[in-house]
Amino acid sequence: MLITRRTAQKMSRSATTITNDSATIDIQGNAEINAERINNLNSKLTTTQVDEAPFHTQRLLVARTNAMYPASQCWGLGGRGDVFCIVHPEVYGKRQALLPVRTINQCFLGSCDDPVINYAWNDPMFDRFNVTPVGPPPAEPAVPYGVNSQGKPGGCNAYIGGAIATPECVAWRRNYAEWDRSYQASLDALSIPLNAYNAVVNEDIPKV
Repeated sequence: MLITRRTAQKMSRSATTITNDSATIDIQGNAEINAERINNLNSKLTTTQVDEAPFHTQRLLVARTNAMYPASQCWGLGGRGDVFCIVHPEVYGKRQALLPVRTINQCFLGSCDDPVINYAWNDPMFDRFNVTPVGPPPAEPAVPYGVNSQGKPGGCNAYIGGAIATPECVAWRRNYAEWDRSYQASLDALSIPLNAYNAVVNEDIPKV
């Protein structure tokens, strides 16, 4: 049914019942339909029920949760040991957990070494997780009769041990301590998205 401006002028402005049976109403322009009842029918529509072959599937429901996994993605079922399931089959085996920001060393007889930092201040991991890194550390003064933090000649440590207390070395230690506080804060910020990523990766094979 095509309603143009000319045909619309010939139509009644109101009706008790308007019935459209299997037709398309194409109104070219603006129109307003006023009726007490509008029936928009499609009597020519037919439906057919199609029977499918029966099938069955087995799923594992994790106790005290709503998590459910296909049995084909799990192993250890029916035994007395732990059950493992592949939670993310689309990425299973394609990614690995990353090193933590800091590796805590084991203590021996109450003596513990300092944590090992796994990411330098300019490591690409900061860009990967959109974390703002710090700038480079302040340069250590090249004191000719000392050694630097890498044990090479020219630095603020005496060969026989101990700190060299020249004004340049005192200022450098103060600036380095401020830089290190900012560096540690950037590592703390990096650990948040990095730990969240590792948590998702570790879900690939959870213990059920």
